Amino acid sequence: VQPKPARVGTSDTEAYEHYLKGRYHLARLTRTDMLVSMDYFRQAVSRDPGYAQAWLGLASVQFRLPLAGEAPPIEFFPNAKAAARRALEIDPTLAEGHAMLGWIAFWFDWDWAASEAHFRRAIELNPNDTEGHLGYAHLLSNTGRHERALAEVRRARELSPFLLPAAALEGDFLLRAQRPDDAIETLEDARQQNEEFWF
Repeated sequence: VQPKPARVGTSDTEAYEHYLKGRYHLARLTRTDMLVSMDYFRQAVSRDPGYAQAWLGLASVQFRLPLAGEAPPIEFFPNAKAAARRALEIDPTLAEGHAMLGWIAFWFDWDWAASEAHFRRAIELNPNDTEGHLGYAHLLSNTGRHERALAEVRRARELSPFLLPAAALEGDFLLRAQRPDDAIETLEDARQQNEEFWF
């Protein structure tokens, strides 16, 4: 018997507004914007503790800050994991929650088996989940499964064609797959989209 999905949205318009502002600032990927987005997500979950998407937003920003070199991993990754788990407690069928736990298992726990299980579960729950495909591609590339990694990152880019981290990661995966010319071309395309993108 499949568990019945819980409510992932909110009926609180102010919580929803905080969530949207958090997503806007998170997408900009600057240190200042990420800190602003974290504040908005915290306000959203404060107003509605059952708002699963806001918990996922909070997990996402707390995961990204250490990767950008803007926060200590030991402080932020456990908080990101707790927020993702809270979202999954509200609705265990959220692909994004499993994808986030996959990223954290990879970057913080160094548990490749758990990471792969979470990414595969995210894709199973939602075959159109960009983060699931992108994270799985990252794991595959780092464990030497290059052709599968390239297939997964291409799927992520089909789903979100303007997602700069996906383009940058594809360039990295191409380099690891011993395809430097393709890597340079991919990275140059990404650079032309935004020359100031730190990644």
